[in-house]
Amino acid sequence: MEQANTIDDLYKIIERYSSDKDIFFRGQSAKYPSITCSIARDKGHLENEYAIYAESIEMKQPDFAALSKPIQRVAKMQHYGIPTRLIDITSGPRIALFFAVQNSDNTDDGYVYLYSQQQHDLDSKNVRLLSLLVTLENYEIKNIQQNYQNEFGETISEEEILALAQETVFVQQEEGFRELNPRLFNQEGTFAICGNEVVDGEIQRQLKTLDSVEPLVIVKIPYEYKASIKRELDEKYAVNETFIYPELPSVASYLKDKYKYKQISNDKAYDLMEEKNISTGTARRISLVILLSKPSNIEEIKNSAMNLIEEYKAKYDVVWIYVAKDRNDYIMRNWVLTGQWISNKLPQSSQPVRIDKVIDNQGYSWKQGDSYSVLSDFYEENVFVDDKELYVKHQTSYQDLRAMFDRLQNLFSAQNFDLFKKEANQYAQMVNQYFIAQSDFGKSKNKQLDDFFYNYHEFTSFFDDIFLWVKRDDLNERAWQYQISNCFKEANQAVNVIDSSNEIWRKKLNVTQEDIENYKPVIGENI
Repeated sequence: MEQANTIDDLYKIIERYSSDKDIFFRGQSAKYPSITCSIARDKGHLENEYAIYAESIEMKQPDFAALSKPIQRVAKMQHYGIPTRLIDITSGPRIALFFAVQNSDNTDDGYVYLYSQQQHDLDSKNVRLLSLLVTLENYEIKNIQQNYQNEFGETISEEEILALAQETVFVQQEEGFRELNPRLFNQEGTFAICGNEVVDGEIQRQLKTLDSVEPLVIVKIPYEYKASIKRELDEKYAVNETFIYPELPSVASYLKDKYKYKQISNDKAYDLMEEKNISTGTARRISLVILLSKPSNIEEIKNSAMNLIEEYKAKYDVVWIYVAKDRNDYIMRNWVLTGQWISNKLPQSSQPVRIDKVIDNQGYSWKQGDSYSVLSDFYEENVFVDDKELYVKHQTSYQDLRAMFDRLQNLFSAQNFDLFKKEANQYAQMVNQYFIAQSDFGKSKNKQLDDFFYNYHEFTSFFDDIFLWVKRDDLNERAWQYQISNCFKEANQAVNVIDSSNEIWRKKLNVTQEDIENYKPVIGENI
């Protein structure tokens, strides 16, 4: 999955797939469990697909009179909003993008799907068969063959029927769509026809979803950028509701939305999480981290950041601000936006490097997160782990390491350096394996607990450093002892924090001794 914050971002992604000639797009305002055709969303509709087809034609005979092919009639039904096995797609990326951002008040992220599929015209055997199945109550092979020959004047084998019936087909856009479905034509649109499930040589009523077709890539459109992209589509390309839906009601909706008074709220929409003075001898500097307290678009986020920076301008020459969308991103330092303000009175020699070349007229620079939203998904799926499991992993590895650590520290303190070196060489590889394994333990969504776990990593890191100094034959004895002694000192600081707090966390997380004893140690399991 990739992320696009602008129209240009989307086109850059598409360029990477430009070798694929037949590319189709589908835009959605949110991610749904499955991409299904409308008729498959209701069991009654699906079981009576043939009846819905027949009654639609009977009830609107004048509209269907000039249409001779089943696929033309099904496309017309789609235009009227009648449940069908068609799924709308488009050959226009900006159209798909519009559907992804159309409802910019919806706080879900939008998505654009890219598909590379062979195009089929309306008279291809695939399209003919699938559209014929819409009309039939009886799916017996002989009945399908007879109706196919009656409808299209050609034969079709049983092997062809079973193969083609289960294939979802992407239809080539044609001029004829203008009459069949004017709205679809305006949208540079066409459709995919969902195939049927086939079980043991029998065609089922159940239809396949579009999930059965692997997309080239899925592009995520973060909620924060929906409004700005929607505005850009309108102002630069005139892609808006009136273009997509040429009917008069959509014109009214478009105009009301376009000229509606929009005020960016000055209400505090964030929590100040960190405030760190990082001044130097030549410049007063501060770093701020804020956590959004409600969904906000990118303009609102910038406004909040600037309002906060204003409070610090009198006391500081440089202000950095880092914005996290939620607590998980805050823990992972995954910023939706980074801002920087530098006083124009600060000498050039004292100014830090700008985070971006573009500086606005108030002295602000901004860096937008290019991948923060997809990274957030990745962290949720692959990094964050149950707190109890994390505690058991950390505590178990810590107990294993402490035995070795205490042994080496006692030898070192007793100045039994020959035996210390010998046993250190025996422990080195195992400690390093623990150090590597701990990096894959994962993170907690509880910031305080995650900070506590950091001490385990600090302990193991300084313990692992000891073995690097043990091998340093180039150092004199005094320097060698100093470096190793310093590693023990740093490791013991982490030990003190762990030993004073782990029992508190164990009780909070309801971890039993049995949980720890039943956990398989990392070494030997993953290494």
